[in-house]
Amino acid sequence: MSGYRESASADGAWTASFYPGNLPSMREARGVLANACTDDMPVAAAVHNINGYAAKITIFRDPSTTHGAPGPEACEKFAQALSWTQGWAPGRSYLLDLLVMLGLREGYDPSAPVHPAPQIEHCLSNPVELVSARRVDGVLRTYREPGVVLNTTPEHLPAVTAVAGELRQERFIVTDRATSRTYALAKRHGDG
Repeated sequence: MSGYRESASADGAWTASFYPGNLPSMREARGVLANACTDDMPVAAAVHNINGYAAKITIFRDPSTTHGAPGPEACEKFAQALSWTQGWAPGRSYLLDLLVMLGLREGYDPSAPVHPAPQIEHCLSNPVELVSARRVDGVLRTYREPGVVLNTTPEHLPAVTAVAGELRQERFIVTDRATSRTYALAKRHGDG
């Protein structure tokens, strides 16, 4: 994984997908996700945009070196409550062992260049909007950017990592069902 190193990890490979029955606008879906986050439960999601509406939402864990990551059991309870309160139907799980959330904007500056969604051999790719919300010291912090959900197998992670480097991504998230762990890969800076 040249150019990237594991920067944070958490045991357990958990994701949950939903199909919102009422098809909220992208703005409404971002609002629901941001308002659902608590001091103990940050929200990281991939929202599939169909003509300005949130057609599918996948929630995933985003481990942080500072804040850690909630356990899979807490995430499952959160997802069930969100499904219940919003009337969102559970969606199908992804088929292959790795689920990669990869942004398309260079770095974090909203005015930075945004790349088109890549096509990577042996990866099922879906364009999404990546959304995150976290409460820090009582203040809600949100972030969003265009991205892709890549569903692939472990042997193809080097190809994904190479593309992440070409897209100048600072970090990206891997949910690995084969090893039952979730981890962030971050760009190496000044260490070789």
